[in-house]
Amino acid sequence: ATLCKHSPASKQLLLDLSGLLVLSRVLGSEALPVKSAVCEVIVALVVDPEMARELLAEELVADIVNLMEMDDPHLQCEAAEVLLLALGHPQLRTQLATQDLFR
Repeated sequence: ATLCKHSPASKQLLLDLSGLLVLSRVLGSEALPVKSAVCEVIVALVVDPEMARELLAEELVADIVNLMEMDDPHLQCEAAEVLLLALGHPQLRTQLATQDLFR
């Protein structure tokens, strides 16, 4: 995630190697620390509008919304941070608003 924040080549490599799919699968772990770590990675990625679009396309944003229902305040805050950062991209606001994120 740190590399992706500073390197367009790293972002592209993450996409090319199906890194978002891997994050989605890891997010399915039962362990809260693992979910929290994935959330931190996604926070670093969602700052970039292109990566935010990819996260939305891969349905990772919907997975993050589900984390807000967990009984862990720290994880809920991290999930909320992802959503707020995604909503910070004007071109994604409408897309986020029209998706059924709450499964």
